[in-house]
Amino acid sequence: MKSKQFIRMISALIVSIGFFLPWIKSDPNFDTFAASDAGYSGLTIIKGIQSGVEMVSSFGRAYGFPLPAQTLYAGYLLLLIPILGIMGIVLTGLRKRGGIACIRIQSLMTLILTLIVSIVIFASADMKMLLGDMFNISFGLVLMVVFAVVALIFSFEK
Repeated sequence: MKSKQFIRMISALIVSIGFFLPWIKSDPNFDTFAASDAGYSGLTIIKGIQSGVEMVSSFGRAYGFPLPAQTLYAGYLLLLIPILGIMGIVLTGLRKRGGIACIRIQSLMTLILTLIVSIVIFASADMKMLLGDMFNISFGLVLMVVFAVVALIFSFEK
């Protein structure tokens, strides 16, 4: 039982740390960006929401995706990933019931976020080609997804 608790806590910690590691990196062969080797973490994405709302809104209108710019503010929910992880670690360490629930929610949020982004990218051939040429998946996102699955599996074991 203690080893499963330890695995849950370490997995939640790694997912929380993965939030601050680069999720995507600009493709160095794509020379449009000034910083062609820039990486974007969850925190970087959250910092860019405010300035990116108008850009994404106009980009969406230009390519036929009339996405209201206000939906980008839902991106602030990404902050729950590290917060829930730390809450889960603390509550699990104190042997409180809410710890496992926090870790489950953190893991599900990570997996659902990845699924939604994948569906949006692969739903349109143009979007897939555009984003596929500009970005590569980085270590932080892969680390988060792998350990979110591990935490989710071990959160259901008694």
